[in-house]
Amino acid sequence: MFTGRYQEIAQLKQRALDASYDRHPERFVRGRPTVPLPPSKVVINPALPDDNGEIDDRVNFPTLAAAGFEKKSMLS
Repeated sequence: MFTGRYQEIAQLKQRALDASYDRHPERFVRGRPTVPLPPSKVVINPALPDDNGEIDDRVNFPTLAAAGFEKKSMLS
């Protein structure tokens, strides 16, 4: 994934799956198989701005304010 070769590898796998399907389609009861690609973006608890451009600072632990975090607008 980090080197960008996943696309090349996915194409190789897809060609192998296509060849197998072409030889024995009866083995694939759900139709032509496809290689699943990784998601384009992965985040844990994304902080998204609301309609006013503010980022919601709610978290599962009360240490944010104690660490000196101040809520700021993304519009300014």
